[in-house]
Amino acid sequence: MLDDDKPYSVVSYIAELLDEFNTTVLMYSGDRDLAVSAQSTELSLEKMTWSGTGGWMDPDTTKWHQWTVDGKFAGHTKYYKGLTFLVVYNSGHFVPINQPKNSLDMIGRLLDGKSFGDESLPNFPIRGKKQPQGGVTNPSPNQHPTYLFIASGGFLLGMLTSHFVFKRSAPRSYSPLP
Repeated sequence: MLDDDKPYSVVSYIAELLDEFNTTVLMYSGDRDLAVSAQSTELSLEKMTWSGTGGWMDPDTTKWHQWTVDGKFAGHTKYYKGLTFLVVYNSGHFVPINQPKNSLDMIGRLLDGKSFGDESLPNFPIRGKKQPQGGVTNPSPNQHPTYLFIASGGFLLGMLTSHFVFKRSAPRSYSPLP
């Protein structure tokens, strides 16, 4: 009865959003996610067919950068033509629960149109290719007016749960009982 109960890939929809609707897409995964690994998300993005495939796959055009939050390494990222892939360090499947502070920074940067690339990571150049000039390309809010969050899973549930966990774990001032 469940022979046709197979998951369908959303990769073609992501490509359509990038190419036809000028949407900024953030794909992120925790580096310790056992359900959907960051490596499988990266491989899916590498196999995606869209107008930016050539630049996304070219290490001289699209470089990896370190993402930092409050001076601490929070992950690594790469960006090209509206598509950002972000790996969040020390996080499992529910990034907002595992790294609430970094999740807030991540969402804030996306909505503000700020880059996640705080520091360039080493690049191993391909022989025969000329190194491009310039630094990190920041998406402009005017260029990409629509935002889409795509997580490894459970984004909304993670955000709601994170809110409740934070409320319960935040320091409180207790008054002595009468």
